[in-house]
Amino acid sequence: MPKRTNEYQKLVLAINKHLASSNAIVTESKMLYDPVSEQDREIDILIEDNSGLYKLTIGIECTAKSRPIGVPVIEQLITKHKNVGIQKIVIVSKSGFTISAQKFAKKMQIDAISFGQALSQSWPSFLNKARDVRLILNSITIDDIDFNVTFLEDTEKVEYTLETTVLTYTNERLLISDFVYDLISSPSTQNIKESNVVDVEVTNDGSKHNSEWTFEHEIIITDKNGVKAKCTKMSANYTVVRSLSPEQLSYEDFNNKPIIYGSSDNLGAKKDINITVTATGNNEGVSMAFNISSRSGLNLR
Repeated sequence: MPKRTNEYQKLVLAINKHLASSNAIVTESKMLYDPVSEQDREIDILIEDNSGLYKLTIGIECTAKSRPIGVPVIEQLITKHKNVGIQKIVIVSKSGFTISAQKFAKKMQIDAISFGQALSQSWPSFLNKARDVRLILNSITIDDIDFNVTFLEDTEKVEYTLETTVLTYTNERLLISDFVYDLISSPSTQNIKESNVVDVEVTNDGSKHNSEWTFEHEIIITDKNGVKAKCTKMSANYTVVRSLSPEQLSYEDFNNKPIIYGSSDNLGAKKDINITVTATGNNEGVSMAFNISSRSGLNLR
């Protein structure tokens, strides 16, 4: 763990002191797993509150750089925090922020504040305000797929299309787009010997990725004409777009119980996104879980 500044230590103390009477947990230098880069990432200060219907996580990034923070640094911090599932991001800078960085942070709904502001912040009030929930829609588009194959029969023509299928080592047959989508979203459940994120490019509303996978057991790829080939290595370029649902969910206490309410049934351009909402209730309250996914696009090569 890097040596911390006096300002940083004061900030940790102030947050802990302000939230001492609440159910919030404040952790310094919390390590969270990043499924995109496939490594643990350090969050300077993590605030977790389980008093509501859901687990609210606030990540606070502290920097004592001698110059004001610019847009590139904010982009990197946003990517890191969002990849590990942080719901609210706060960036605290000893030297402030450039004008463009302030505008960018506001656009991305990031709190960019100075150490002085952070020390005087009413963290209980900030926590209550952060309970207003907005669904983040994550849409993954597979741009193209590349794979190394060994044909199982002589052939003069191969046509890989959207109808191309993959026969996994468990004898499950999937469309190749669904197979790659599962590799991206749930790599730990797949037949993977080695997985690498080759390149990541951060954009204003998401990120572009190039990943490759080597399989422990070969899979069988079948083209539209039934031509079969063995495959042990595959790569894909894909784009992750993050956008806000047009509907804001609200948090309130009712009869001394936390309640989240609201709906989102008109997603406009995001109409291809499937949203599944599950809720369970008992005498202790209600818990909810959201499952949001979208997949589209595919080029084979």
